[in-house]
Amino acid sequence: MSLIKQPFGFGAAGGRADVSDAPQTELIWHFRADVGVTDSSGVTAWLDQVGESISLTAATTHKPTYNSTATVGTLANAGAIEFDGVSQDLTSVSVTDASLPTHMFLVFQQNDWTGGDDILTIRQPLESHFQQNDSEPELALNAGSPAPVGQTEFALSTWALGLVVWNGASSSLARNDDAANSASTNSRSMSGGMTLGASGTPGTNAWSDIDVAEMLIYSDEQTGAELTAIKTYINDQYGLW
Repeated sequence: MSLIKQPFGFGAAGGRADVSDAPQTELIWHFRADVGVTDSSGVTAWLDQVGESISLTAATTHKPTYNSTATVGTLANAGAIEFDGVSQDLTSVSVTDASLPTHMFLVFQQNDWTGGDDILTIRQPLESHFQQNDSEPELALNAGSPAPVGQTEFALSTWALGLVVWNGASSSLARNDDAANSASTNSRSMSGGMTLGASGTPGTNAWSDIDVAEMLIYSDEQTGAELTAIKTYINDQYGLW
């Protein structure tokens, strides 16, 4: 078993920012695949870098794969958590801030597409899904009614930034630096936890074939200069757009 927690600082050689370089105001969770990964024949835990007190964890039969040398966008050896779309997920039932709105920034790529498979799910305790839905390779938000909403195209086998605002009728979904698509949906928070790579109930269904390099979660919708700063932190590392 190994805990990968390396002080990366590639600078001009590779463009890697320090984890602490991410904009910190209202940041409640930050997961990055070069730090805080416990790999024991698969990922058993992925530690949050904000408070270092919360992990996304996997049951023994649902551990995703850790690829420490994965190239993400243009960044070599960035690291990635790889979900097989069959039985792998990471979950937490403990959250730092369960209130709405919540703004999520996810650096990922989808390798295959099956309608209804979930990229991530939040619970209150009913589920809200960021999922593969409708027409390949579109993704959308689904919180029961209406469903799906905010359809946005994310090309297969292409690293991208997904931006999800969970805020009931003011929810939205965006890709990279594109304008957000409105996704008016039911108001559900993270009070029941979160699952990455599958439906909200671990070990059930809707697993997605995705790779994930980084996830930042803020306790309020980010706009203006704050939003630009987060996008800059991400794109300066990975060259996604």
